[in-house]
Amino acid sequence: MSKQFTFEKEMLKNLVSLFLQGAGNFDANFPEEFKKPIKLFFYDTIPMVQLGDGFSYIEAVFTKEAVNSFRKNFSHLRFGKMRDRLLKLTKWSF
Repeated sequence: MSKQFTFEKEMLKNLVSLFLQGAGNFDANFPEEFKKPIKLFFYDTIPMVQLGDGFSYIEAVFTKEAVNSFRKNFSHLRFGKMRDRLLKLTKWSF
C-alpha cells in the first residue's frame, strides 16, 4: 500500500528568495532552520532531474558521491525508477 504525502507550505520559493537576497552565499546569512534535511518530490529524470515541494520545482544535480551512496544503500532501486517518489535530502546546497 502506498502512502500519499501532501506538502503543507512552500519551501523552495522561500529558500531561493533567501539565497538570492544573500547575494548567492549559502553559508553566510542563511538561517539554520533552512539548512536541515528537507523532503522533496522527485518529479522527473528525463532530460533533467526535477525536485519539488508540491508548489514549485527546481532542477537538481546530484554529486557523484550522492549517486554512489544511493547505489550502495539502495541497490534494489534504479535511479531512473525514482520518479513520483519522496526523497529526504540530508546534505544539500544551492
